[in-house]
Amino acid sequence: MPLGERRERQTEGLVPFRRVGFRRRALFERRGELRGIRGHNASGGFTLTEEGVHTLQETLQAAALALSATGAKKEPAVHDALISLREVSSALFSDISQLAPFGVGNPKPIFLVRRTRIAHTKAFGKEKNHIEVSLACSDTGAVARGFDFFRGAGDFSFEPMQGTEASVLATVERDSFRGGLALRLVDILPA
Repeated sequence: MPLGERRERQTEGLVPFRRVGFRRRALFERRGELRGIRGHNASGGFTLTEEGVHTLQETLQAAALALSATGAKKEPAVHDALISLREVSSALFSDISQLAPFGVGNPKPIFLVRRTRIAHTKAFGKEKNHIEVSLACSDTGAVARGFDFFRGAGDFSFEPMQGTEASVLATVERDSFRGGLALRLVDILPA
C-alpha cells in the first residue's frame, strides 16, 4: 500500500547538462526499494511503500552514489542550428519566440556559434558564482555577451580564456541586465 509519493524536479542551472535523465535512471536502479518509478529527463518520481519508509534515506543515498559514479559521463549537447554572431538579432529572437512556450517537450533552440574569439571572461554575482563571456566573431568582428548562472569557467567542455578561439552552444535570450540580446551559454567547445 503506498504511503506517499515524492516528485523531484530538475532545476535548470543546478545540473550542468540537459536531456540526460541520470536522476531517473539512478532511481530506477533502486527499483527493489521504490515502486512506480516514472518521469522524464527533467523529472523523476516514485511511490514509497510502508516497508520502505525506514530505509528511504539509505535508498536515496545509494541512488545518489550511483548517480555520481555514472553521472560524470556528460552527454554531449546537441544543437538545432548553426549561426554566426552577426545573426544574433531582434529578427532571430522574434522568430524563436514564435516557437514558445518553452519547457519540457519543447526546449529552447540551442545554436552552435563557431569561430568565436573569447574577448573577456568574468565571474559576477555576490558569490562570484555566475559567468559572463564577451565574444567576438573571428571573421566579422560582431560581438555578443554570453552568460550563465551557477557555473564557472571550469564547468564547460573548454575553459574560456581571453584570446582563445572557441565554438559556443547557447540559446538566444533577451538581456534583462544590459538590454538587447545575449547568449545563454549551454557549453563552450574547442574551436
